[in-house]
Formats: sequence, C-alpha cells, structure tokens
Amino acid sequence: MTQETSEWMLWLAAASQKSPDISCLLDPLGRLVYLNPTTERLVLTTELAQMLWATTLEELDTPTETAPLSHLDVLKQAQESQHWQGFLKLQYHSQPAVLLTATVVPLLSASDEVARFHLSAQDITPLSAERAFLPDPQKYGQMMELLDDVVSLHDAHLNTLFATPALKRLTGFPTRQLIGRSAFQKMHPDDQKKALQALKSLKRRGETTVRWRHSTRQGEWIWLETRVRRLEDSWAPARYLCSSRDVSPQIVSEERVLWRTRHDILTELSNRSYFQEQVRDAITTLPDGQLLATLFLDLDGFKRINDSLGHETGDSLLRIVAQRLRDTLRGNDVIGRMGGDEFTILLNPIHSREEIEVLVRRLLAAVARPVTIQGQELFVSTSIGISTYPDDGADAETLIRHADVAMYQAKKVGNTFRYFTHAMNNDAQERLRQERCLRRALELGEFEMHYQPQTNPKTGAVDYMEALLRWNRPKDESPISPARFIAVAEECGLIEPLGSWILQNVCEQAATWLREFGFCPIVAVNVSTLQLTQPWFLRRVEQTLEATGLPAHQLEVEITESALLDRKAVALRTLDGLHHLGTRLAVDDFGTGYSSLSYLRDLPLDCLKIDATFLVDMLNAPQTQAIIRAIIELSHALNLEVVAEGVEYEEQRRLLAELGCDRIQGFLVSPAVPAHEVPALLARLNPQVQELPEAKEALAA
Repeated sequence: MTQETSEWMLWLAAASQKSPDISCLLDPLGRLVYLNPTTERLVLTTELAQMLWATTLEELDTPTETAPLSHLDVLKQAQESQHWQGFLKLQYHSQPAVLLTATVVPLLSASDEVARFHLSAQDITPLSAERAFLPDPQKYGQMMELLDDVVSLHDAHLNTLFATPALKRLTGFPTRQLIGRSAFQKMHPDDQKKALQALKSLKRRGETTVRWRHSTRQGEWIWLETRVRRLEDSWAPARYLCSSRDVSPQIVSEERVLWRTRHDILTELSNRSYFQEQVRDAITTLPDGQLLATLFLDLDGFKRINDSLGHETGDSLLRIVAQRLRDTLRGNDVIGRMGGDEFTILLNPIHSREEIEVLVRRLLAAVARPVTIQGQELFVSTSIGISTYPDDGADAETLIRHADVAMYQAKKVGNTFRYFTHAMNNDAQERLRQERCLRRALELGEFEMHYQPQTNPKTGAVDYMEALLRWNRPKDESPISPARFIAVAEECGLIEPLGSWILQNVCEQAATWLREFGFCPIVAVNVSTLQLTQPWFLRRVEQTLEATGLPAHQLEVEITESALLDRKAVALRTLDGLHHLGTRLAVDDFGTGYSSLSYLRDLPLDCLKIDATFLVDMLNAPQTQAIIRAIIELSHALNLEVVAEGVEYEEQRRLLAELGCDRIQGFLVSPAVPAHEVPALLARLNPQVQELPEAKEALAA
C-alpha cells in the first residue's frame, strides 16, 4: 500500500466512520480498497445478488443494450469526465432492493494518473415506493402535456420523484435526467438558503410560495415561482407537491421598475433614498475597527454653464462627471446624485484620514479636467464635504447632513475639501434658524420697504429713489443685515417669493404716489444674481407693472457687477427684455469686482453707481479722484448716467458736482425712510434746492 493510499484511507476512515451513506475507495479495476461500515453492511453480504448501475432511474426499470452499466463502464466514464453521477441498485436474494444515488470521482496520484476512485452514495429507497403512486404517463401523458406550469413531487430531501413535461420545455433538460436528483442541484446557490427557509416554514403552515432560479441546459437561469404544499400520509414520509411557473419576464420587469425607483435616470447613479439605504446597510455590516466616509460634492461653475449653454449641455456635463467619479473610485464605493449638481459618495471601507484624502484629491483632479461638449471646452471644479462614521454620526441621515455642512464651508473657497466639525454644525443650525425666521417673516409681514433719495449734486432735485428692504424683527431678536438674509433667501429657495413681494410692494407704492401727487421719483429696485437668471423673472416684472399700473419708465432695476460677469449670456437676454419693456437698468457697486468694460458696450444699461468705498478717501487721494473722474467721463461717453453712493460730507458733494456726477446718494441727503415719510422728506428737501450755489448758477444761466 502506498503512502498516498494510506493517507486517503485514514482520511476516509475519520470522515465516514459513522456516516449512514456509502463511502469507499476502489482501485482502477474497481476492487474495494477501503469501505466504511455502511458499505460493509450493504455490500459485503451473502444476500447481495447483483449491483446495477445506471444514469437514470428509467434505465434501471427498463434495461436496454447499453444500460444498466457495468462498474467498469462507470469507472471509465468517471475518469473521462472527472466524475460520474447516477444510480446504484443493490438487489438481494431474500430482501427488498436498496436504491442509491451515487457519485464516483477519480483520485489522481502525484504523477496525475488515476490511483483510486471514491464512491459515495445515499439511500433513496423510499423513492421506489413513491413512484408506484405517481400518475402513469401512458394514461395521463396528453393531459400532462397540456399543463403550462410544472407540477412536480419531491421527497423529504427534495429529490424529484415526478415532474410534468413542462419542466423540459422550460429548462431544456430531459425530465428523466432530473428524476431522482435533488432540486438543489439545479438551483442557484444564492437561492438555496431561501428555499430551505421556505421548507422549514411548512412545518408551521401547510403551504408556501418561493421564487428561485433554475439552471437551463443552455447555461442560463430562469426565475420560477413555486407553490409548495407539504403532504403527509401514514404510509409514507413527508413529501412536497409543487406547482412552478416561469416568472422571468415579470422578474425582469419588476427589477427594471425597482432600478428606476432607486436610481437617477440621467446619471444612472443611486438616488437620494437608495443612497441613504446603502449607507445604512454599510453601517450595519461594517467590521469592527473599520471606518466609513461620506462625501458631499457640489460642482463649482455648473450653474453658469447650465444657464448660458442650456440644459442639454448641462445634462451632458453631469453624465461625464458621474462617469469620472465611477472611474476614480474603488469597487465597493457607492456614488449617488442628490439632485442638480450635487453628488454623494460612500467610501467603504476606510482605514485612515490619509486614505480619504488620497481618494478626495483624485476626485478633485478628475472633475477639474477640461470637458469638451459639442466642440466647446468647458471647465468645472467641485467642493467636497467629508464626514466619517462613527465619529461624525451614527446613522446615514446624520452623516450625509454633516457632509453637506462641511461642503458648504468648502464651497466658500471652491475646488477643495473640508472635514466636518461641530463648529460647522453650529453655523448650519444658525442658517436653518434664519431660514425659519425668514419664512415666518414672509407669512407675518415683518418686511418693510424704505426709500433713500438720490439728488442732483448741483440743483438738489430729487428725481430718483432707491428702495431698500428692511426686516422689522421682534425686539428680543438681534438684527440681521439685508446682505446676510438675502444670501440665506437665495440658499434656501425663498428669493422668488421674497423678490416678488419686493417688486409688488414697490410698484404699488410708486403707482399710489403717482396717482395721489401727480409726481413720483423713479424708483430703483435691487435684483439679485439668482433672480436675474431665473426664466420667470422677466415675465414677473411685466405682470407686476401691468397689475399695478406703474409705467415701466418709472422703474429702475439695479443689478450687481458680478451678475454680468458670471452669467453674461443669460443676463443679456433678461436685460434686453427689461429694456424693451421700458424699464431703466443700472449697475450697482461699479468698480468693486473684476470689471470687464466690454459689458458696458454690449448691454442696454442706463446708469452706473460708483461704490461707496471710492468716496472714503476721495478728498485726500488724487488717485481715487482720477478713478472717479475716469468712470464719470467713460460713462458719459457711453451715454450712461453716474450715481455716487455713500456721500456723507458737503465736500464730497461739491467735488462730485465739479467732476460731473449726475446724482448722489447718502446720509448727507437723507437716510432711507419708510414709505409714509417719503412725501414729507421730498417737501423738506425742495426748499433746500434754492440755497445750493450750483443751483443759483444754474438758475441764473
């Protein structure tokens, strides 16, 4: 006996000593080398008459020229195919036969030659008794052929006792090849646990339904929905009666619907709810000692591209960015789209901050690469907020919210990343509180318009006023500057209702003054960049003028320089529309941004407003005076009027008059006052007109 044979025998002896199944070793000629006690009891007995081998049960029942097989035929097939699977029938002289399902596997030596064969077999004798009670195919064959669903019967071990012809139509396997074999042999491995649980549930209730995948002869999988009923009779062990139908098309349709409910259609990334579900699952299954990182991304510059080049270009850009994110991340990482130009990423797992930063820097670089769409080279970047589990939150919602908070801080710089800190959370909570207060203020009417006059620096005539928003907050709450709460309104989507309220209020008030006094200065209304780029804004102005009866030339729309520089194409369309309506157009805070003088030529403007910062040192700084003079001369050359803001001293007024400034605005003339004080203010300013030296000279001329 070789050392290899000895090792095999020792292994088998240990593994199969108490097994109820046959387990033995055969030499290449089929002679027994080792057998366990069960084999010895069944085979080495004087009662044994013969051993019949066959591939199917039918071949055992109806012998042919080629079946049953000899044991040497079985060994030859096992050697050629690396295994043989079939049935073994032990016939005895004076006791019932034993039916076994058998598997023979060749065992190779170190030189890759067959040294032994291993035979394993299980007793399925009850199958013979069961088959006696099954429908006779000769009598009921035509009826069974008409059944579209598969009707099958299985023993307690799920070995197939009987199946209608529909099984072959669905799977391609001849029914005889499946009889006597376990249904688990053709079942998808991922479905076997589910099937076992369904069978266990039958002990509590008599019937259940399970969906599972059955292999086909072509190597594919089909979905079957099987109703299983447990049968118990006094003369036989438990059996299972099954009715199965092909639900593959239905499953495909359901999976398609499920996919659409879980994914963003444009980018094919996880949508908000499914991403949250994936984060929750990751938290539940995360091994001890590992971390998760949640990233929140917002594209820098996307809105400018989307507004100027159209939504089709914007959608193409989002798809390209989504693919770049996929290409950059690892296999287990998850990407979601929250909506608009916002994305979320789950890094799973993470072992250190250094690992996070390596991936985040790759993401920043990937997004920042130029994108060419329809022949145009476009550039965007991204701002990324980061939160980690478990340090920054114990649940998906908190992690995503904290990553969003950190992204907001990164957005202030752009094209960078920030980790969440609790100090950031305090800032976010304050923004949320301000948002709630803003909504309440709109509902309760806490906003009020004040008006600040603009006068001719030479004559003192008041022909213009700027409408300024004020928030009359409760006395126990600290004041908030308009610049701050307007920014909050833009962030939380309140700028549309707030901007509409301002426009309506100002136009109604100006129309009232015009009707009552027969005179009203032209009223200027500030419009944010966000409002200017909304498709509804132009129509809203037109509707408001029509509803209030205010002539369009009585309204001046003030926009910031940044609105023109950031979104020139969109601004041009909107401003052209306002110009055709007849409203005046002014650029506020001129000179404070990165000015591009080309828009003074391209846009239908009427007025420039010099920012108050230029007036701070104008009396003592020749360079500042030169800048103001240049702005005024350039504006007049382009037929634009000039307004100087922040005028507080008489000396400033006098110098601006000498330089040719058209109007001044500031505390020297008057602070902004509520609407009910405007008539008195205008009456008080009028007597002063005659006292100005420049007015006397102008009147005398």
